[in-house]
Amino acid sequence: MTKKNVLEENFQEYFELAELALQKQKYNSATTLFFKAICAGVDLFILIKEKFVPSSHTKRFRLVQDNYPEIYEMLDRDFHSIKIVIQRR
Repeated sequence: MTKKNVLEENFQEYFELAELALQKQKYNSATTLFFKAICAGVDLFILIKEKFVPSSHTKRFRLVQDNYPEIYEMLDRDFHSIKIVIQRR
């Protein structure tokens, strides 16, 4: 299985599980899983554009911040929103 296939499957799994968690009103889980789906999608985008996958969240965020500022703004905003939602529980 290629890295691309793994990332596509990860995205699909996280997204489907997030939808199920949302239906069950498990908002912490849904929020976390939706963000994981976003990260898998960003990793897939990076793989296609840069021909590699960052080895950590820090490297992912730095690469996206430097090369794809519109995506970085979305990730940064959503990451901080997710931390707030989870901390309120």
